[in-house]
Amino acid sequence: MFKVLIADDEDLARKRLRRLLKSAEEHKKVKIIDEAEDGLEVLEKLDIYQIDLLFLDIRMPELDGFEVLAKIPAHKRPLVIFTTAYHEYAIRAFEENAIDYLLKPISEERLTQAIAKAESRKASLSSADDPRLNKLLEWLEKQEEEEEKAVVQEHFPPQLTLQSKDRMLVLQTSQVVAIETADNIARIYTIKEGSPTELVRHLASYTLDELETKLNPEEFMRIHRNAIVRLDQIKELQSYQSNRYKVVLTGNHEIIASRERGRILKKTIKH
Repeated sequence: MFKVLIADDEDLARKRLRRLLKSAEEHKKVKIIDEAEDGLEVLEKLDIYQIDLLFLDIRMPELDGFEVLAKIPAHKRPLVIFTTAYHEYAIRAFEENAIDYLLKPISEERLTQAIAKAESRKASLSSADDPRLNKLLEWLEKQEEEEEKAVVQEHFPPQLTLQSKDRMLVLQTSQVVAIETADNIARIYTIKEGSPTELVRHLASYTLDELETKLNPEEFMRIHRNAIVRLDQIKELQSYQSNRYKVVLTGNHEIIASRERGRILKKTIKH
């Protein structure tokens, strides 16, 4: 029996796959352990659970399916079945590697075939030694290197502009301490003018994804799906429950980092 993790950023897609897997569950072929809705959450769940079979969406926030795959240590790597809304022509690049994929909307018949392939693969070799998966990872690494060579250094503006009915507020990114979002409202915390420790909160109708594209990744880091911090405003990392970190910023502003992002943040600060 496969212990399954479903990874997809769309709630309806996860629910549909759960329904389609119901028959396989009843026949003791799979057991759904949990779900993940972005790439970093996939890595967190793989740390928590012993997963045998991962249904992995390709286009997800934070890390896409390919990036997730590249970050999974070989000894923790489950069998992977891609799920994608792409047409077949878009996945020919990795189709030859014999990594199975399900084209959305997924049919029950096609899902049954994919599980049968996974059973056959499991019987023949361990996923960590799978030459086809390793071939895919090598291909992805080459693609990433080529993309890095082609990337032109982006220019990040030194300010954020907040527009309201009767005024336009300009915030210097150098004064931004943290950004948090809830209910599609961004709360941008900046250092109060004339005070090195007091913060001012500004509200803006931005998503965190929109704001993240405006900020230099050398200066800012997303430490939670709903929070971005400025690295040079971090004063302390404190151990928190469930192997997480509490990030203490200027003005004693505190944010709890997710497990995976907290680990990345700790490594970044050490360097």
